[in-house]
Amino acid sequence: MYGFQRTGGGNELMSEEIFTLPLIQDTIFAILAPFVFVIAASHPIRKVNRVRSGLLYLGGGVLFAIAHVLIRLLSYPAWNYDFKKYQWALINWSTLHLSS
Repeated sequence: MYGFQRTGGGNELMSEEIFTLPLIQDTIFAILAPFVFVIAASHPIRKVNRVRSGLLYLGGGVLFAIAHVLIRLLSYPAWNYDFKKYQWALINWSTLHLSS
């Protein structure tokens, strides 16, 4: 069974937990952040258009979340309880094959 986090047993932190997982998470945000800044700069909230801008921000937030989840599925490893180690959730990047 695969899961995104490990539960129970041991205090050892593995290199994936210290370096790889935060690096992947930060990279995803670095890829998506410019889109947020472009939308915010081109559609500032003013009294006249606050409802329209608010809806645009809400839609952008939903798209951001969907894109983040999809990118994370492709790039984030999952904890494999059988092997007691992280394995790629969808794509094994070392072999470039879909994980089983």
